[in-house]
Amino acid sequence: RATLGHFIHVANCLIGKIGIVIEMIDNQRARGRVSVNGAEWAARSCDDTVIAIDEKVTIESIDGVKAMVTKRNPQKLPEN
Repeated sequence: RATLGHFIHVANCLIGKIGIVIEMIDNQRARGRVSVNGAEWAARSCDDTVIAIDEKVTIESIDGVKAMVTKRNPQKLPEN
């Protein structure tokens, strides 16, 4: 049986990880889910941006049972 301490440890390990949106994130509709390390989490956008399915996001924090995320911008390659 999982303890609160175990949950907190797992949640803290997610911060900074990359997830994939599996249900559109829309704070106004209180919807959104991400898959991170093989687990599904309810998710909300840190800046109220709507984020589409299959977008990559960064887990910024955990608020209760929700992952607070930001849309991950593709890194630009340096120009030659």
